[in-house]
Amino acid sequence: MLREFLDPRKAPIRRRLHRSYDQSDLRHRRHHFDELVLQFKEQAQGLIDGGADYLLLETCQDTRNIKAATLGIEQAIQACGVRIPTAVSGTIEPMGTMLAGQTAEALVTSLLHLDLLYIGLNCATGPEFMTDPIRSLSELSPFRIACVPNAGLPDENGCYLETPEMLSRVLDRFIAKGWINLVGGCCGTHEGHIEHLTKLVQGKKTASPHPQSQILALRRRLPGNHG
Repeated sequence: MLREFLDPRKAPIRRRLHRSYDQSDLRHRRHHFDELVLQFKEQAQGLIDGGADYLLLETCQDTRNIKAATLGIEQAIQACGVRIPTAVSGTIEPMGTMLAGQTAEALVTSLLHLDLLYIGLNCATGPEFMTDPIRSLSELSPFRIACVPNAGLPDENGCYLETPEMLSRVLDRFIAKGWINLVGGCCGTHEGHIEHLTKLVQGKKTASPHPQSQILALRRRLPGNHG
């Protein structure tokens, strides 16, 4: 059954490995991979020591940042001697990719070597814009799928206009197609949205993750994959 629950989140680090802050030298980076690994390790250790049930990397905009985070989490798990699950939620912008340029397909492919609690998308847009990326995740992912959209895109005043009924209508379609396992609300959502989603998921079946062998076979058939 689909269920609603609360998750402990690792706050996004406002440092991007894909971005150069020096336009005269596009190779320049203020921050380095090893630094981010250490910072994520310290965050993860604090959450594990605090009794977190699992760790969620959310609003991810670059697969390199995700790699640094997952390495830091693994180091923290080894240091603490406690293994807890990890989940990853990326952010796909209206142009169809993460800010660093990766697609939903690239996101899930970059994480196939991990044992994730779930993978998903959150923030950036309302659920309608998430249709294609969520469908892609559902076709390629061996993990459970989460969809946590904004209440639409903000207007010129920064207000989010999608009502609980509008949000639920689209997510209900995703559930009916067997694309997702977890639902929630991000920017612009409030208790009214969550109440509607709670009622929406009652009695609904979850999506079935694909076996890894099936995913690898599909990847070989995609353009540009010859392994």
